[in-house]
Amino acid sequence: MDMLQLRDAIPSYAKDVWITLDGALNRSGLAPEVAAAAGIAAAISAGSPQLVEAFQGLTTEAEATAAKTAAAIMGMTNIWYSYLELADDAELKTQPPQIRMQAYATHGGVEKKHFEIYTLAASIVGKCRGCVTGHIAELKKLGITAAELRDIGKLAAAVNATSKLIKLS
Repeated sequence: MDMLQLRDAIPSYAKDVWITLDGALNRSGLAPEVAAAAGIAAAISAGSPQLVEAFQGLTTEAEATAAKTAAAIMGMTNIWYSYLELADDAELKTQPPQIRMQAYATHGGVEKKHFEIYTLAASIVGKCRGCVTGHIAELKKLGITAAELRDIGKLAAAVNATSKLIKLS
């Protein structure tokens, strides 16, 4: 699925979703290839292979691979840390998660700031409070602005909504 097919797959009653997604990809504080890769991470978290395919042509192979790596890791950690929050068990919280995250140390092969953007996009869709706040804090250390954080959140929200809409078409 390319972007034109994606646009056509969104029902007319959801025009606002398309306009938001298009703006997040093409008119935000994020470089277009970074926004597209963040879209890949969010699309994987939303379970939408069609969106992954659509966004992949808008970024580099390195950024796409890093976004996929970020989403894979966040697929585990979003659940783990949400589980800890839901369990609210002091003893359980002392246990190491024993979740392998070696790729996190290498930033998936791209600039650390980009990788953090991808982990944040995936975590927003994954609805993990601890991961979202942790990645925002790290991105602030890396110099990201509030407007860029807004754009990542807007992108994740639009990707999540789009994934649901294209499942209906």
